[in-house]
Amino acid sequence: MDTLWIMGLKDRFKDGRDWIEGHLTLDDITTEMSVFETIIRFVGGLLTCYAFTKDEMFLRRSVEIADKMLPAFDTPTGLPHSLIKPASGASKNYAWASQSNSILAEVGTLYLEFAYLTAVTGDKKYLEKVERIRELLDSIEKPFDGLYPNYINPKTGKFGQRKFTTDGSD
Repeated sequence: MDTLWIMGLKDRFKDGRDWIEGHLTLDDITTEMSVFETIIRFVGGLLTCYAFTKDEMFLRRSVEIADKMLPAFDTPTGLPHSLIKPASGASKNYAWASQSNSILAEVGTLYLEFAYLTAVTGDKKYLEKVERIRELLDSIEKPFDGLYPNYINPKTGKFGQRKFTTDGSD
């Protein structure tokens, strides 16, 4: 959509806008969706269209979709699960992700969309979610000489992999 806008393809942009207004909803989706992908692509894309056009419909849809992702953040630490079923709000992590931990790169990259969503709506709940992640990450020891590992446990806030030394011991 943003490419259509930038390229001046206003008729096609209007067609896409009308489809979004009339059809885009996550209300009936009972399968698992990636929280990360949904926030960066759907919410981020809709917010970009809002930034370009100031069309309130894009903002409303971004809020609706972001709100469908919020139950994934309901963990003891506030670190979101990776997967959510939007219709029910049930969330979990990938089974393959180091004992079902959250993927650090995913939870750490939601800041832009949620901070901007708070800026344009005035609703602080989005910024509070991502600020809680930052505060947790700032407060815990980085076991790899100050670097962050790949996985983090949303229940304990501890990194989900052991520290390995260069001599092969751990």
